[in-house]
Amino acid sequence: MLAAVVTLRRRLAPLALAGVIGCTGGDGGDDDGDASTGADSTAGESGTTGAGAPSRWIVTADFQLGTLTLLDYDALAAGVRDRDMLLVDTIDLSAYTPGPLEVEIAPDGHTALVSISPGFFDGVVGNLIGLTDVAVGGTLLVVDLDTREIVAELATAHVPMGFAFTPDGTRALSANFGHTEARGSTVSVIDLAALTVLDEIEVGGGPEQIAIDESGTLAIVNIDDLDAVRVFALADPAGTLSEPVVVSDDPSGVAFVPGTTLAVVANSLGPNGWAVIDVADPSAPVVVDDATNVPGFPYGVTAVPGSTDVVITLASDPDTTFVRLDATTTPASIVWTQSAAELRSFPLGIAVDVESGLGLAGAIGGGAIAVVALDGSGVETIEFPAPGPSYVAIGPPRP
Repeated sequence: MLAAVVTLRRRLAPLALAGVIGCTGGDGGDDDGDASTGADSTAGESGTTGAGAPSRWIVTADFQLGTLTLLDYDALAAGVRDRDMLLVDTIDLSAYTPGPLEVEIAPDGHTALVSISPGFFDGVVGNLIGLTDVAVGGTLLVVDLDTREIVAELATAHVPMGFAFTPDGTRALSANFGHTEARGSTVSVIDLAALTVLDEIEVGGGPEQIAIDESGTLAIVNIDDLDAVRVFALADPAGTLSEPVVVSDDPSGVAFVPGTTLAVVANSLGPNGWAVIDVADPSAPVVVDDATNVPGFPYGVTAVPGSTDVVITLASDPDTTFVRLDATTTPASIVWTQSAAELRSFPLGIAVDVESGLGLAGAIGGGAIAVVALDGSGVETIEFPAPGPSYVAIGPPRP
Protein backbone atom coordinates (compact mmCIF):
# COMPACT_ATOMS: atom_id res chain seq x y z
CA MET A 1 0.00 0.00 0.00
CA LEU A 2 1.37 3.41 -0.89
CA ALA A 3 2.10 5.69 2.00
CA ALA A 4 0.68 8.61 0.04
CA VAL A 5 -3.01 8.02 -0.49
CA VAL A 6 -4.62 9.76 -3.45
CA THR A 7 -8.16 11.07 -2.96
CA LEU A 8 -10.10 8.94 -5.42
CA ARG A 9 -13.61 7.76 -5.23
CA ARG A 10 -13.24 8.43 -1.59
CA ARG A 11 -9.87 7.56 -0.07
CA LEU A 12 -8.56 4.56 -2.02
CA ALA A 13 -4.83 4.27 -2.68
CA PRO A 14 -4.60 3.88 -6.46
CA LEU A 15 -1.85 1.25 -6.63
CA ALA A 16 -3.57 -0.87 -4.00
CA LEU A 17 -6.76 -0.64 -6.02
CA ALA A 18 -4.89 -1.44 -9.24
CA GLY A 19 -3.83 -4.72 -7.69
CA VAL A 20 -7.42 -5.50 -6.81
CA ILE A 21 -9.14 -4.61 -10.07
CA GLY A 22 -6.53 -4.99 -12.78
CA CYS A 23 -6.71 -3.25 -16.13
CA THR A 24 -8.77 -5.69 -18.20
CA GLY A 25 -11.42 -3.36 -19.63
CA GLY A 26 -11.94 -2.07 -23.15
CA ASP A 27 -11.52 1.40 -24.57
CA GLY A 28 -13.15 4.55 -23.23
CA GLY A 29 -16.84 5.38 -23.53
CA ASP A 30 -18.40 7.78 -26.03
CA ASP A 31 -19.26 11.04 -24.32
CA ASP A 32 -20.78 12.67 -27.42
CA GLY A 33 -24.38 11.44 -27.07
CA ASP A 34 -27.36 13.76 -27.25
CA ALA A 35 -29.52 13.33 -24.16
CA SER A 36 -32.54 14.66 -26.01
CA THR A 37 -32.83 11.55 -28.17
CA GLY A 38 -34.65 8.38 -27.21
CA ALA A 39 -33.46 4.78 -27.01
CA ASP A 40 -33.43 2.26 -29.81
CA SER A 41 -33.83 -1.47 -29.29
CA THR A 42 -31.53 -4.01 -30.89
CA ALA A 43 -32.97 -7.51 -30.73
CA GLY A 44 -30.88 -10.62 -30.29
CA GLU A 45 -31.61 -13.80 -32.23
CA SER A 46 -33.60 -15.11 -29.30
CA GLY A 47 -35.40 -11.80 -28.86
CA THR A 48 -39.08 -11.99 -27.99
CA THR A 49 -41.68 -9.81 -26.34
CA GLY A 50 -45.21 -10.09 -24.98
CA ALA A 51 -46.53 -13.56 -24.16
CA GLY A 52 -43.32 -15.21 -25.35
CA ALA A 53 -41.08 -13.18 -23.04
CA PRO A 54 -39.38 -14.79 -20.02
CA SER A 55 -41.39 -15.13 -16.83
CA ARG A 56 -39.03 -12.62 -15.22
CA TRP A 57 -36.54 -10.11 -16.53
CA ILE A 58 -32.84 -10.07 -15.86
CA VAL A 59 -31.33 -6.72 -16.84
CA THR A 60 -27.71 -5.62 -16.89
CA ALA A 61 -26.47 -2.03 -16.90
CA ASP A 62 -23.63 -1.96 -19.42
CA PHE A 63 -21.92 1.25 -18.37
CA GLN A 64 -19.22 1.64 -21.01
CA LEU A 65 -21.30 0.17 -23.83
CA GLY A 66 -24.24 2.49 -23.13
CA THR A 67 -26.85 -0.26 -23.15
CA LEU A 68 -29.22 -2.29 -21.03
CA THR A 69 -29.11 -6.01 -21.81
CA LEU A 70 -32.25 -8.11 -21.23
CA LEU A 71 -31.57 -11.76 -20.43
CA ASP A 72 -33.82 -14.81 -20.23
CA TYR A 73 -34.40 -15.62 -16.56
CA ASP A 74 -35.92 -19.02 -17.29
CA ALA A 75 -32.95 -20.15 -19.39
CA LEU A 76 -30.47 -18.97 -16.79
CA ALA A 77 -32.37 -20.73 -13.99
CA ALA A 78 -32.28 -23.89 -16.14
CA GLY A 79 -28.49 -23.74 -16.32
CA VAL A 80 -27.64 -21.77 -19.47
CA ARG A 81 -24.41 -19.81 -18.99
CA ASP A 82 -23.83 -18.42 -22.48
CA ARG A 83 -24.68 -14.75 -23.08
CA ASP A 84 -25.73 -15.27 -26.70
CA MET A 85 -28.14 -18.03 -25.68
CA LEU A 86 -29.55 -15.92 -22.84
CA LEU A 87 -29.88 -12.71 -24.86
CA VAL A 88 -33.42 -11.43 -25.36
CA ASP A 89 -32.73 -7.83 -26.38
CA THR A 90 -30.63 -4.74 -25.81
CA ILE A 91 -31.78 -1.19 -25.24
CA ASP A 92 -29.53 1.53 -26.60
CA LEU A 93 -28.92 4.30 -24.07
CA SER A 94 -25.80 5.69 -25.72
CA ALA A 95 -27.56 9.06 -26.03
CA TYR A 96 -27.32 9.37 -22.25
CA THR A 97 -23.76 9.93 -21.10
CA PRO A 98 -21.78 8.72 -19.26
CA GLY A 99 -23.93 5.57 -19.43
CA PRO A 100 -26.21 3.36 -17.31
CA LEU A 101 -24.48 2.65 -14.01
CA GLU A 102 -27.14 0.92 -11.90
CA VAL A 103 -30.53 -0.60 -12.69
CA GLU A 104 -33.32 -1.96 -10.51
CA ILE A 105 -36.64 -3.52 -11.53
CA ALA A 106 -39.83 -2.32 -9.87
CA PRO A 107 -42.19 -4.67 -8.00
CA ASP A 108 -44.50 -4.66 -11.05
CA GLY A 109 -41.89 -6.71 -12.94
CA HIS A 110 -42.16 -4.51 -16.04
CA THR A 111 -40.55 -1.18 -15.14
CA ALA A 112 -36.91 -0.34 -14.45
CA LEU A 113 -35.14 2.64 -12.96
CA VAL A 114 -31.72 3.39 -14.43
CA SER A 115 -29.13 5.78 -13.05
CA ILE A 116 -27.10 7.51 -15.73
CA SER A 117 -24.07 8.40 -13.66
CA PRO A 118 -20.29 8.16 -13.45
CA GLY A 119 -20.55 7.03 -9.83
CA PHE A 120 -16.93 7.01 -8.69
CA PHE A 121 -15.63 5.82 -12.09
CA ASP A 122 -14.76 9.33 -13.28
CA GLY A 123 -11.20 9.02 -12.03
CA VAL A 124 -8.50 6.47 -11.33
CA VAL A 125 -10.97 3.65 -10.55
CA GLY A 126 -12.54 4.09 -13.98
CA ASN A 127 -9.17 4.29 -15.69
CA LEU A 128 -8.09 1.04 -14.05
CA ILE A 129 -10.99 -0.84 -15.62
CA GLY A 130 -10.69 0.77 -19.04
CA LEU A 131 -13.07 3.69 -18.61
CA THR A 132 -11.36 6.83 -19.89
CA ASP A 133 -12.70 10.35 -20.29
CA VAL A 134 -15.87 9.47 -18.38
CA ALA A 135 -18.42 12.28 -18.54
CA VAL A 136 -19.64 13.73 -15.25
CA GLY A 137 -23.30 14.36 -16.06
CA GLY A 138 -26.23 12.15 -15.30
CA THR A 139 -29.96 11.64 -14.94
CA LEU A 140 -32.53 9.06 -13.82
CA LEU A 141 -34.51 7.14 -16.43
CA VAL A 142 -37.74 5.15 -16.15
CA VAL A 143 -37.78 2.34 -18.73
CA ASP A 144 -40.61 0.03 -19.82
CA LEU A 145 -38.83 -3.32 -20.23
CA ASP A 146 -41.63 -4.88 -22.28
CA THR A 147 -41.77 -2.14 -24.92
CA ARG A 148 -38.07 -1.11 -24.50
CA GLU A 149 -39.18 2.52 -24.27
CA ILE A 150 -37.98 5.31 -22.01
CA VAL A 151 -41.16 6.58 -20.41
CA ALA A 152 -39.66 9.35 -18.27
CA GLU A 153 -36.48 11.20 -17.44
CA LEU A 154 -36.43 12.47 -13.86
CA ALA A 155 -34.29 15.43 -12.82
CA THR A 156 -32.89 14.72 -9.35
CA ALA A 157 -31.15 17.52 -7.43
CA HIS A 158 -27.77 15.89 -7.98
CA VAL A 159 -26.50 13.10 -10.22
CA PRO A 160 -28.02 9.84 -8.92
CA MET A 161 -26.22 6.59 -8.15
CA GLY A 162 -28.09 3.93 -6.15
CA PHE A 163 -31.82 3.67 -5.49
CA ALA A 164 -34.52 1.47 -4.00
CA PHE A 165 -38.26 0.82 -4.42
CA THR A 166 -40.87 0.67 -1.71
CA PRO A 167 -42.39 -2.84 -1.50
CA ASP A 168 -45.68 -1.65 -3.01
CA GLY A 169 -43.88 -0.03 -5.93
CA THR A 170 -45.51 3.37 -5.47
CA ARG A 171 -42.32 5.24 -4.65
CA ALA A 172 -38.57 5.05 -5.02
CA LEU A 173 -35.66 6.71 -3.25
CA SER A 174 -32.54 7.83 -5.10
CA ALA A 175 -29.16 8.39 -3.42
CA ASN A 176 -27.59 11.28 -5.33
CA PHE A 177 -23.82 10.86 -5.08
CA GLY A 178 -22.98 13.48 -7.70
CA HIS A 179 -19.51 13.40 -9.25
CA THR A 180 -16.01 14.85 -8.88
CA GLU A 181 -17.00 18.27 -10.17
CA ALA A 182 -20.24 18.57 -8.18
CA ARG A 183 -20.62 16.43 -5.07
CA GLY A 184 -24.21 15.41 -4.34
CA SER A 185 -25.83 15.59 -0.92
CA THR A 186 -29.47 14.61 -1.39
CA VAL A 187 -31.94 11.74 -1.43
CA SER A 188 -34.80 12.17 -3.92
CA VAL A 189 -38.29 10.87 -3.20
CA ILE A 190 -39.94 9.73 -6.45
CA ASP A 191 -43.64 9.17 -7.16
CA LEU A 192 -43.69 6.28 -9.66
CA ALA A 193 -47.33 6.75 -10.63
CA ALA A 194 -46.99 10.45 -11.45
CA LEU A 195 -43.33 10.01 -12.55
CA THR A 196 -42.26 13.07 -10.61
CA VAL A 197 -39.73 13.96 -7.91
CA LEU A 198 -41.76 14.71 -4.79
CA ASP A 199 -39.02 15.88 -2.47
CA GLU A 200 -35.28 16.34 -2.04
CA ILE A 201 -33.81 15.53 1.38
CA GLU A 202 -30.42 16.94 2.41
CA VAL A 203 -28.50 14.10 4.04
CA GLY A 204 -24.80 15.03 3.73
CA GLY A 205 -22.16 14.79 1.04
CA GLY A 206 -21.75 11.69 -1.09
CA PRO A 207 -24.78 9.42 -0.56
CA GLU A 208 -24.19 6.34 -2.74
CA GLN A 209 -26.47 3.44 -1.87
CA ILE A 210 -29.84 3.27 -0.15
CA ALA A 211 -32.15 0.51 1.10
CA ILE A 212 -35.76 0.28 2.25
CA ASP A 213 -36.94 -2.28 4.80
CA GLU A 214 -39.45 -5.01 3.94
CA SER A 215 -42.32 -3.12 5.57
CA GLY A 216 -41.69 -0.01 3.51
CA THR A 217 -41.33 1.99 6.74
CA LEU A 218 -37.62 2.78 7.10
CA ALA A 219 -34.72 3.65 4.83
CA ILE A 220 -30.97 3.64 5.40
CA VAL A 221 -28.39 5.49 3.31
CA ASN A 222 -24.60 5.64 3.41
CA ILE A 223 -23.07 9.13 3.57
CA ASP A 224 -19.50 9.07 2.33
CA ASP A 225 -18.39 12.50 3.52
CA LEU A 226 -19.65 11.79 7.04
CA ASP A 227 -18.09 8.29 7.28
CA ALA A 228 -21.53 7.22 8.39
CA VAL A 229 -25.01 5.94 7.66
CA ARG A 230 -28.32 7.63 8.45
CA VAL A 231 -31.80 6.17 8.98
CA PHE A 232 -35.18 7.81 8.40
CA ALA A 233 -38.88 7.01 8.19
CA LEU A 234 -40.44 7.15 4.72
CA ALA A 235 -43.51 8.88 6.14
CA ASP A 236 -41.39 11.93 7.07
CA PRO A 237 -37.83 11.65 5.71
CA ALA A 238 -36.57 15.13 6.60
CA GLY A 239 -38.28 15.18 9.99
CA THR A 240 -36.99 11.78 11.13
CA LEU A 241 -33.45 11.77 9.70
CA SER A 242 -31.18 10.27 12.36
CA GLU A 243 -27.85 11.69 13.38
CA PRO A 244 -24.94 10.15 11.44
CA VAL A 245 -23.80 6.78 12.76
CA VAL A 246 -20.07 6.62 12.08
CA VAL A 247 -18.97 3.17 10.88
CA SER A 248 -15.72 3.58 8.91
CA ASP A 249 -13.76 5.93 6.68
CA ASP A 250 -15.56 4.49 3.65
CA PRO A 251 -19.11 3.18 4.19
CA SER A 252 -20.66 1.68 1.07
CA GLY A 253 -23.61 -0.65 0.36
CA VAL A 254 -26.44 -1.04 2.87
CA ALA A 255 -29.26 -3.53 3.46
CA PHE A 256 -31.90 -4.31 6.05
CA VAL A 257 -31.99 -7.85 7.47
CA PRO A 258 -35.49 -9.33 6.90
CA GLY A 259 -37.53 -10.10 9.99
CA THR A 260 -35.20 -8.21 12.34
CA THR A 261 -34.42 -4.68 13.46
CA LEU A 262 -30.92 -4.96 11.99
CA ALA A 263 -29.16 -3.44 9.01
CA VAL A 264 -25.74 -4.15 7.52
CA VAL A 265 -23.30 -1.72 5.92
CA ALA A 266 -20.20 -2.71 3.94
CA ASN A 267 -17.08 -0.78 4.93
CA SER A 268 -14.71 -0.50 2.00
CA LEU A 269 -11.86 1.13 3.93
CA GLY A 270 -10.82 2.37 7.32
CA PRO A 271 -11.19 -0.46 8.21
CA ASN A 272 -12.22 -2.97 5.52
CA GLY A 273 -15.17 -5.03 6.74
CA TRP A 274 -18.81 -4.57 7.68
CA ALA A 275 -20.95 -3.30 10.52
CA VAL A 276 -24.29 -4.50 11.90
CA ILE A 277 -26.59 -1.74 13.12
CA ASP A 278 -29.66 -2.02 15.34
CA VAL A 279 -32.43 0.30 14.12
CA ALA A 280 -35.05 -0.66 16.70
CA ASP A 281 -35.03 3.02 17.59
CA PRO A 282 -34.59 4.54 14.13
CA SER A 283 -33.94 7.97 15.61
CA ALA A 284 -30.87 6.60 17.38
CA PRO A 285 -29.37 3.61 15.50
CA VAL A 286 -26.58 1.73 17.28
CA VAL A 287 -23.64 -0.29 15.94
CA VAL A 288 -23.88 -3.70 17.62
CA ASP A 289 -21.16 -5.58 15.76
CA ASP A 290 -18.42 -5.03 13.22
CA ALA A 291 -15.77 -6.97 11.37
CA THR A 292 -12.44 -5.40 10.51
CA ASN A 293 -9.43 -6.07 8.30
CA VAL A 294 -11.37 -8.21 5.85
CA PRO A 295 -9.25 -9.05 2.76
CA GLY A 296 -10.33 -6.96 -0.21
CA PHE A 297 -12.74 -4.04 -0.52
CA PRO A 298 -16.35 -4.85 0.53
CA TYR A 299 -18.95 -2.81 -1.33
CA GLY A 300 -22.37 -4.28 -2.18
CA VAL A 301 -24.81 -5.74 0.38
CA THR A 302 -28.04 -7.60 -0.46
CA ALA A 303 -30.45 -9.36 1.88
CA VAL A 304 -31.38 -12.99 1.21
CA PRO A 305 -35.20 -13.22 1.49
CA GLY A 306 -36.51 -15.88 3.85
CA SER A 307 -33.35 -15.78 5.95
CA THR A 308 -31.43 -13.49 8.29
CA ASP A 309 -28.48 -13.46 5.91
CA VAL A 310 -26.95 -10.93 3.55
CA VAL A 311 -24.49 -11.39 0.68
CA ILE A 312 -21.56 -8.97 0.52
CA THR A 313 -19.41 -8.35 -2.57
CA LEU A 314 -15.67 -7.78 -2.34
CA ALA A 315 -13.10 -6.62 -4.85
CA SER A 316 -10.04 -8.67 -3.93
CA ASP A 317 -6.75 -9.57 -5.55
CA PRO A 318 -6.71 -11.50 -7.82
CA ASP A 319 -10.30 -12.69 -7.41
CA THR A 320 -13.81 -11.33 -6.96
CA THR A 321 -15.19 -12.61 -3.67
CA PHE A 322 -18.66 -13.03 -2.16
CA VAL A 323 -19.49 -13.58 1.52
CA ARG A 324 -22.79 -14.83 2.90
CA LEU A 325 -23.21 -13.50 6.42
CA ASP A 326 -25.70 -14.31 9.18
CA ALA A 327 -26.16 -10.91 10.79
CA THR A 328 -28.15 -12.11 13.81
CA THR A 329 -25.29 -13.84 15.61
CA THR A 330 -22.77 -11.94 17.73
CA PRO A 331 -20.36 -11.57 16.14
CA ALA A 332 -22.02 -11.93 12.75
CA SER A 333 -21.06 -15.32 11.35
CA ILE A 334 -19.79 -16.13 7.88
CA VAL A 335 -21.97 -18.85 6.33
CA TRP A 336 -19.67 -19.25 3.33
CA THR A 337 -17.10 -17.43 1.25
CA GLN A 338 -16.87 -17.98 -2.51
CA SER A 339 -14.46 -16.51 -5.03
CA ALA A 340 -14.40 -16.23 -8.80
CA ALA A 341 -10.76 -17.07 -9.44
CA GLU A 342 -8.74 -14.58 -11.48
CA LEU A 343 -11.78 -12.34 -11.99
CA ARG A 344 -10.54 -8.86 -11.09
CA SER A 345 -13.49 -6.51 -10.91
CA PHE A 346 -15.31 -3.96 -8.77
CA PRO A 347 -18.85 -5.29 -8.20
CA LEU A 348 -21.28 -2.60 -7.07
CA GLY A 349 -23.83 -5.12 -5.81
CA ILE A 350 -25.40 -8.52 -6.25
CA ALA A 351 -28.96 -9.43 -7.22
CA VAL A 352 -30.26 -12.33 -5.12
CA ASP A 353 -32.95 -14.78 -6.28
CA VAL A 354 -33.97 -17.54 -3.86
CA GLU A 355 -36.22 -19.27 -6.41
CA SER A 356 -33.28 -20.19 -8.65
CA GLY A 357 -30.85 -20.26 -5.74
CA LEU A 358 -28.55 -17.81 -7.50
CA GLY A 359 -27.01 -14.39 -7.08
CA LEU A 360 -25.86 -12.32 -10.07
CA ALA A 361 -23.19 -9.65 -9.88
CA GLY A 362 -21.86 -7.39 -12.60
CA ALA A 363 -18.09 -7.88 -12.81
CA ILE A 364 -17.13 -4.54 -14.33
CA GLY A 365 -13.46 -4.68 -15.18
CA GLY A 366 -13.63 -8.44 -15.62
CA GLY A 367 -15.86 -8.64 -18.70
CA ALA A 368 -18.39 -10.95 -17.08
CA ILE A 369 -21.37 -11.59 -14.84
CA ALA A 370 -20.61 -13.67 -11.76
CA VAL A 371 -23.25 -16.35 -11.08
CA VAL A 372 -23.07 -17.20 -7.38
CA ALA A 373 -24.73 -20.28 -5.88
CA LEU A 374 -26.56 -19.17 -2.74
CA ASP A 375 -25.89 -22.56 -1.12
CA GLY A 376 -22.16 -21.89 -1.27
CA SER A 377 -21.40 -24.53 -3.88
CA GLY A 378 -19.52 -22.33 -6.33
CA VAL A 379 -19.25 -19.37 -8.68
CA GLU A 380 -19.62 -19.46 -12.46
CA THR A 381 -19.11 -16.67 -14.96
CA ILE A 382 -20.92 -15.52 -18.09
CA GLU A 383 -18.63 -13.71 -20.51
CA PHE A 384 -19.70 -10.20 -21.57
CA PRO A 385 -18.09 -7.61 -23.83
CA ALA A 386 -15.36 -5.75 -21.92
CA PRO A 387 -15.36 -4.20 -19.44
CA GLY A 388 -18.52 -6.07 -18.37
CA PRO A 389 -21.78 -4.95 -16.74
CA SER A 390 -21.63 -2.51 -13.86
CA TYR A 391 -24.86 -3.84 -12.33
CA VAL A 392 -27.42 -6.66 -12.61
CA ALA A 393 -31.09 -6.70 -11.58
CA ILE A 394 -33.46 -9.67 -11.35
CA GLY A 395 -37.14 -8.74 -11.55
CA PRO A 396 -40.10 -10.37 -9.83
CA PRO A 397 -42.54 -12.50 -11.85
CA ARG A 398 -44.22 -10.51 -14.62
CA PRO A 399 -48.00 -10.45 -14.06
